[in-house]
Amino acid sequence: MILHSFQEAFPDICVHVCRNLYFGEASRFDIYNTSKAREQVEQKGKTLDFPAVGSRVADWLYSKRMPIHSAMPEMSFGTRAELKRWRNLCAKLFDLVIGE
Repeated sequence: MILHSFQEAFPDICVHVCRNLYFGEASRFDIYNTSKAREQVEQKGKTLDFPAVGSRVADWLYSKRMPIHSAMPEMSFGTRAELKRWRNLCAKLFDLVIGE
């Protein structure tokens, strides 16, 4: 596991892991949730739940192959609103760890 190798190479580094909830609820990440790597991460860092982006946003970004900053002005109002909601959730998530 890459995370385990990284932890061995840099034992004193604070690591935060993000579970991408686009792929399912946090409880579905069985391998990570029951791992020693998670226990080691949470001794110094945090396990963060990255919010799921709405399907219409994910589909739009995937089909257009555009970065978020370029896509935002081209999206419909509803899709853009969902993307802004998701970005705000992400900002709050990262505020938890960036200030450390």
